[in-house]
Amino acid sequence: MGKYLTRKIIAAVLSAVVFCLFLAGVWMMTLSENGSDSGSSPYSFMGLFFIYLIYGTPFYLVFGTAVSFLVDTWRNQRIRRGRKLHPAIAALLYAVAGALLFILFMSYVTTGFSSAMMGVSYLYSGLYGAAAGWIYWAWDGVLVAAFRRGSANP
Repeated sequence: MGKYLTRKIIAAVLSAVVFCLFLAGVWMMTLSENGSDSGSSPYSFMGLFFIYLIYGTPFYLVFGTAVSFLVDTWRNQRIRRGRKLHPAIAALLYAVAGALLFILFMSYVTTGFSSAMMGVSYLYSGLYGAAAGWIYWAWDGVLVAAFRRGSANP
């Protein structure tokens, strides 16, 4: 359980860093598309990155690790019954969970479930959340391979 939990925590931290870099980049691109210079933003790229990281890392650690544990438990139960879980289905589960969690998170951070969050905002939040779930899934897969390789060569 120690290596498993360590792997999940490392995956959550690495995923939070990558996702927060992505969000800061999207914010800066949005400013430049609207005709604003990057200097007209009250925050720099690194400032936005650290703000997102402060809020995103605990969310990844708590909810990302919990969702990953649930998907792994379900996958292991299927394997014990003789049925494998296709990697695409696991990726889809991570994406759906990420989308739902990100929508809930954004609803909590903003004014709640108001009319401002309806429609297109839910779509964008869902897409960003799906990306967050896929990033976690990818890092977890990389770390599974790294931990297996590390245990094979003591």
